Amino acid sequence: MNSNLHKKIGRKFKRGEYIFQIGDAGSAMFLITEGKVSIKRKSGGKEVVLSEAGAGEIIGEMSIIDNRPRSADAHCLADTSVLEISSYVFNKYIQENPGIVMKILNKFSVRLREMNAKLLEANNTIEKLRAQLDESASNSEAIESELEKSESS
Repeated sequence: MNSNLHKKIGRKFKRGEYIFQIGDAGSAMFLITEGKVSIKRKSGGKEVVLSEAGAGEIIGEMSIIDNRPRSADAHCLADTSVLEISSYVFNKYIQENPGIVMKILNKFSVRLREMNAKLLEANNTIEKLRAQLDESASNSEAIESELEKSESS
């Protein structure tokens, strides 16, 4: 990667540091040039990894597209270098290179399909657990009924 570009808009993070955290204002996205980042958030008190990204991948783009706060944490799993691309630079680039929009939409489509698959898997797990609970409740009721019969005789 161009060293002048890194001098101008490059940032370095140590393993364990956060590039951004949930709720932060999102005025830039980040192109990872080196390292690995975990995108995660808490759900029910437990950390859930939504995705991982490495060199050549972009993170944080949702906030500069929809102008909303960060919806997840970006946690460095290794020493990581990024290029910080402001929303102004991003918007200007899109205007000058409209073909990039299809690449971005394709990336969003892939991510949405992955999230849909995870949601379906979670729903299937919930349904299996519900069926097991129903079966356990039925078995418990049958056992209680048998105990009551044996106690009354």
